[in-house]
Amino acid sequence: MSAPTTAAPGAPVVELDLAELRRDPYPAYAELRRTAPLAWVPSVGRHLLTRYDDIVHAEKLPEVFSSREDGSLLLRTVGPNMLREDDPDHRRLRAAAEPPTRPRQVRDRWAASFERTAHALLDKISGRGDADLVRDFAEPLVAANLALVLGMRHTSAHNVADWSRAMMAGNSNYADDPDIWLRAERATRGIEDAVAERPTRSGAHPTAR
Repeated sequence: MSAPTTAAPGAPVVELDLAELRRDPYPAYAELRRTAPLAWVPSVGRHLLTRYDDIVHAEKLPEVFSSREDGSLLLRTVGPNMLREDDPDHRRLRAAAEPPTRPRQVRDRWAASFERTAHALLDKISGRGDADLVRDFAEPLVAANLALVLGMRHTSAHNVADWSRAMMAGNSNYADDPDIWLRAERATRGIEDAVAERPTRSGAHPTAR
């Protein structure tokens, strides 16, 4: 589906400052939900749909709201991916990616390692008096667990977290900042290299470090 270049008929045009959105987007989103739940925002070149029920409805109409967006920042950042596919291609990719993270697999194969990682992080920050929940616990926990599931045994959680931040920045680089694109490209190459180095022995059960 081609990305529009102008506002759809009847959609209000709302000017939003990209720097302000990066600093704190939530007041702008709240105002959009209240006054313009569907709006054309020139600074991002996109229509923004901000009410939950409307988003759920749109997700169920791929023939109208296709995931195959021309000019997708996500495609530029990571290349072809499941999030930018409609069925049946989306279903095929999801079927291949989903098994390692099904609830039973998580319980039987990953839960003990995930728990050890969580306790190690809590031990690290205990006694400090304060900690940032995201920076000091949630982000490194997710990064370490993701590296484990993907078999990237020689990759640190710090690197995974850095790559994630760089790719998320690329996926929201509506200002077309070349430095952000460079960091995103480096992150993508780093992930490709790390995945290429992962163990390939069938049945290997990596353990958390």
